[in-house]
Amino acid sequence: MISFARTTDLSAVKRVVTTPEVWRRMVDDYAPSREQWEPNAEQSIWYVEVFSDDFHELQIDRDVSQAEVGIISLFPQSPHWAEIHTTLLPVAWGRCVPIGKAFLAWCWENTPFTCLTTHIPSYNRLALRMAEQSGMHHAGLIHDSFKRGGKLHSQYILEAIKP
Repeated sequence: MISFARTTDLSAVKRVVTTPEVWRRMVDDYAPSREQWEPNAEQSIWYVEVFSDDFHELQIDRDVSQAEVGIISLFPQSPHWAEIHTTLLPVAWGRCVPIGKAFLAWCWENTPFTCLTTHIPSYNRLALRMAEQSGMHHAGLIHDSFKRGGKLHSQYILEAIKP
């Protein structure tokens, strides 16, 4: 079972986002170091912890019924629209679509948002496929807007609208 819980624990957010395997795959050329990065403490942001009992056996150092497998952040752009930033730990990689589908359903039931968007760099085909298969649809493209490794990449804009 996958579950979600809004959190105000910024140390939990930082722990997940700055996990080395995750960090090096998501940052652009302008990001601070992992050690310097701090989560935005703005109260309007929804930091949502992702838990699953399907991955419990892989979390052998913790005695819990569900293991934390990520953080999904919702940055409000208006009272009804938020931008999603998804950070899933390596234990969840390859199993992301069920998490994405469940998260959209959770959002429609537990947040005020009726529109969710995300930006995905064009080189990140796995994230793009996860968003598409989770129920998000292409809404646009921002050309040469994400710099990584000294190279500019376009970003796909995907959206989900509350049914």
